[in-house]
Amino acid sequence: RRTSFFSGAEAGRGADVSWHGPRLNEPDWDGQTLAMHLSGEHSVPADDDIYFAINAGAVPLRFELPGPRPGARWVLVADTAGASPEDIFTMSNERPVGGGEINVGAHSAVLLRSDG
Repeated sequence: RRTSFFSGAEAGRGADVSWHGPRLNEPDWDGQTLAMHLSGEHSVPADDDIYFAINAGAVPLRFELPGPRPGARWVLVADTAGASPEDIFTMSNERPVGGGEINVGAHSAVLLRSDG
């Protein structure tokens, strides 16, 4: 049974969990977008960061990305806007994500992890 949970408390390079919208640190609690960043440095042992973004709207949107852990890069794990088999990627074929932003298709979600 789990004895600790995410708190949002700041430590190291940021909070264990942080919430966003298309813009960093601006969650859209009442709208059609939401993104979450789980910082892997708070895990025991430390692990990869995870970023998950949802766009329930009818148009694609660009989401700003938080920086991954030092020495790592974001890689695409899943994109529900893609047609199979281009929607889910294994560790051997994950796609690098560059530029500090990711496109999230209409009525779609993306899942990223830090790699490196």
